[in-house]
Amino acid sequence: MDFVIINFRTWEVIGFHDAGDSERTISRKTGYGKTTIHNIITKYHKTGALTVASRSGRPKKLNERDKRHLKVVLTQNRRISAEKMQKDFIESTGKEVSKSTVRRTLYEMGYHSRTALRKPLISEPNRKIHLSWARERHFWTINDWKKVVWSDESRFTLFQSDKKIHVWRLPKESHDVNCLVPTIKHGGGGVMIWGCFSWYGLDPLVRIDGRVDSERYVQEILG
Repeated sequence: MDFVIINFRTWEVIGFHDAGDSERTISRKTGYGKTTIHNIITKYHKTGALTVASRSGRPKKLNERDKRHLKVVLTQNRRISAEKMQKDFIESTGKEVSKSTVRRTLYEMGYHSRTALRKPLISEPNRKIHLSWARERHFWTINDWKKVVWSDESRFTLFQSDKKIHVWRLPKESHDVNCLVPTIKHGGGGVMIWGCFSWYGLDPLVRIDGRVDSERYVQEILG
């Protein structure tokens, strides 16, 4: 009996393609390279096939149980290196495996090492407050939002590490909280700035010196 292998990546790309998305849009949605997307679409138009014949040969080094074990290790620490993952895998399973096999297996599972996005650190209680606030205004109209002024203050530091952090993630996990690098305010000298904007444009930035209580905030900043 003949078998075929269905490539999920191919189905995903062709699905977006048939929906009318451009190759650039598909690349942004899936995280796949533009060359890969172009080749998949070109082959699809030439052959009409979304499957490839199964290959004969020796079985894969890692079985499904091994893959589940790798996934558990990875999801516990998204920043783990392939070398550390290999070492942990050998120690816990007793099965010898190379770093290249670990990487290849992760790629087959859809995980790739990407530069983590940097996002301000928000506590779980504040995250819930923000979400609740947004849901309460889900049905607001444009005219409602025109009445809103968005304001905030932030400290801009003189020194901040720009070292890139890599994480293992799926294409659609770029904003997953476990795949982000939280940014926090720290020392090194800096300046506190307040600003606001609305539907109608931006207001000038205001430099804040010293501590600000509610009375000073209303008189000096909002005033």
